[in-house]
Amino acid sequence: MKGKIIKYRYVWLAFVPFAILCAYMMRYACDLPVYDQWNFVSTLEKWYNGNLAFVDLWSQHNEHRILFPRLIMLALAWLTHWNIFYELGVNLFLGVGICAIIFWQIRKTEILFNKRSNLTYFIVSFFIFSLAQAENWLWGWQLAFFLNVFVVLLGIVFLSVPALTLRNFLGALAAGVIASYSSANGLLFWILGLFILGMHPMKNDTKIRWIIAWLLVATLIITSYLYGYQKTPLHPSLFFFIKNPLQFGEYFLANLGSPFTFGRYRQIVAVVAGFFGLTTFLILLYFSYRLVRKRQMVLMAIVPWLSLSVYSIFSSGLIAVGRVGLGVDQALSLRYVTISNLFWIGIFVLGMFLNIDFTKSSMGLEGAPGFWISILRNKIFRVICISAFILLQIEIAQFPYRWARMRADIYATVRSDFQNEYYDEILVKRYVCAADIHQQISFLAKHRLASFSGNGVLINKPGDNAPVTRALPK
Repeated sequence: MKGKIIKYRYVWLAFVPFAILCAYMMRYACDLPVYDQWNFVSTLEKWYNGNLAFVDLWSQHNEHRILFPRLIMLALAWLTHWNIFYELGVNLFLGVGICAIIFWQIRKTEILFNKRSNLTYFIVSFFIFSLAQAENWLWGWQLAFFLNVFVVLLGIVFLSVPALTLRNFLGALAAGVIASYSSANGLLFWILGLFILGMHPMKNDTKIRWIIAWLLVATLIITSYLYGYQKTPLHPSLFFFIKNPLQFGEYFLANLGSPFTFGRYRQIVAVVAGFFGLTTFLILLYFSYRLVRKRQMVLMAIVPWLSLSVYSIFSSGLIAVGRVGLGVDQALSLRYVTISNLFWIGIFVLGMFLNIDFTKSSMGLEGAPGFWISILRNKIFRVICISAFILLQIEIAQFPYRWARMRADIYATVRSDFQNEYYDEILVKRYVCAADIHQQISFLAKHRLASFSGNGVLINKPGDNAPVTRALPK
């Protein structure tokens, strides 16, 4: 028993990032609605008044149609009197689901490569439960990101089975529908699914039928998504990236590298990390091609990890098109890390298994210098790499830690003001919601929703014209 524990120590250590995240959420979570959540109050009001229509759930939120996230939040609000902590619980639950799917896929890859890689579980858990995506962990509204990633992963797994069945195909279609109506980048899953079907080693006549069916459903979903679509007036032109290609490229790379931002020069670090990651992905793509030519049977073991990276690359490109006009620094928003993490997870897992295959003399790629093979096999080298990665994660976590601490301080102040029926307009408009939310607060207080239990009659807090000195990190 002791031998097994030591053998699988990295698998057990994979729970450490999850435990750290749970402690982080318990310490800094707040049940005060902020920013876009105040738009959801109108949906709740219509629900309580009995006049909520499908169009209210279907309507755009910025560029997104968040039908399924709204349904989940509405159900939670009905069951819990809109206790926002339950939304955070759903975020954590989806994070665990994402972890379970990726771990299960890693195990399948181990079987196909006939080699265990316990270290992979440990490293991947750092990405999945990373504090670098703190905004999504601490803001219930962001469950759209986790839901999108969860169903996209399910869809990839469904399509990547060696023998594609009707059940798997229908499951992938359902995943595509939920992904599309959870976040705008979910539409990219239809392109990704077409790529996986095209790579699948099934009979050509069967493949053609699946592809035609996929294209028909994709056309229907995308058409329905774009029906009545209106550009958000406050956001920059979608053609801004054409006039500013260098800024677009910088934003794109920074977004890909956002999971590795730290220090004073976060933007430069992110761009360099994104460039390094993209270069590594292209190298792995080349070696994957060489390996598949030698061993066709590993194709469907490689495709899921390539798909993760490709989906993240496409998503970063789509985000860059819509947001580059807001400035490159916006690419480092903590909310985007959940998507960018997929890029690095795909690279790392694929790299680990290609390294295993590369260094095994019986199956390796010919012509590899013995010096490099000896280094890759060296335990001291691996310990150094693991230690460096952990230290990097500690450095990366410092910014989310400071961000969450200041956030909790400010929101606790505003929450206390609301409960005492005070309204500090400067503080509220800067950190809670830019619009006037007196009416929404009255509704929440009337029905005792969220953290509101007063009568909803607010008065201006004395001295609310005083300057606000606290500021959240950008």
